[in-house]
Amino acid sequence: MLLITFLLVLVAGFLAGQLVNYLADILPRRPVKFTTYCSFCEHPRKGWRYILLQRCSNCFRFPDLRHWLVAIVIPLLFLYTHYFVNRSLPYMLWALLIVYLATVFLIDLEHRLVLHSTSLVGFILCGYIGYTQFGIAQVLFGAFTGFAIMYILYLFGILFVKVINKRREEKVEEVALGFGDVTLATVLGAVSGFTGIISVLLLGIILGGLISGVYVIVTMLRKQHKAFTALPYAPFLILSFMAVFFR
Repeated sequence: MLLITFLLVLVAGFLAGQLVNYLADILPRRPVKFTTYCSFCEHPRKGWRYILLQRCSNCFRFPDLRHWLVAIVIPLLFLYTHYFVNRSLPYMLWALLIVYLATVFLIDLEHRLVLHSTSLVGFILCGYIGYTQFGIAQVLFGAFTGFAIMYILYLFGILFVKVINKRREEKVEEVALGFGDVTLATVLGAVSGFTGIISVLLLGIILGGLISGVYVIVTMLRKQHKAFTALPYAPFLILSFMAVFFR
């Protein structure tokens, strides 16, 4: 029975990973097309070939590295949450939460986008999870706190760019935080509550600073550094949230 449970969780995680890959492929495209396609030549692919990570029938290439990594990491997350995480939350909600977080993580990492559609779905899901865990008051207070703190940082980022642009001939076009990061913090606040979202944001700022520092050092050593390059911030928030919540 233990082996059967292990295999069922593993298979469910693999299928969820392929759903994450699919959503990360189609949602950023405009207009959204629900057809599975090759990540190299964009030739339409049959669903089963996409799910099983088969070669493209047109260019004969396997899916790119991201598809393979997701197919490995998501099943591991499913196993971790099944065996090691607090089970007061129904496992189906854990699964949906993983799919949501992974989808937002990938889209922002690859496209610098936090989509309004994913934020809406995330708020419904995370608001419900938060409600079942600690009630509506904490959901609303946590969401407001996440929104307020990130919105202030968002406005500060815009002001910083305006000040810098007055002193530079080469204008800075990107701001450190986008409004999508504000909506994501709101969503995470709904599921974390007040104290939880404070921890998530503090950890996210520390993690973002560390990774940004490493990025600057590496690009300088490779002589590819460009001043004021903005990194996608949603992955830092999501990793921080998982460190706080997935225990």
